[in-house]
Amino acid sequence: MLQAKMNGKDGRDFLVLGLSEGNLKRLREGLPLHLQKEKTGVSADIVIFWGETEAQMYKDFKGFIGPETEVSISLKTGIKHEN
Repeated sequence: MLQAKMNGKDGRDFLVLGLSEGNLKRLREGLPLHLQKEKTGVSADIVIFWGETEAQMYKDFKGFIGPETEVSISLKTGIKHEN
């Protein structure tokens, strides 16, 4: 995976992640990508995972969601997350 923390011409900061075919294969196999905050320069670790639908991803991931977690899910899924 290509990772870069950069500053754009407009002064905005960007975290750029480039996924290789190998990364995509890993995601499709159900293996998430974990980026440690110390390596990315952002304030939290980043986890990237894949699912066929938002509903399936939520179902797979909801067991890991703690009470202080902010969850944002597309309204079109019909899922309403409550802590």
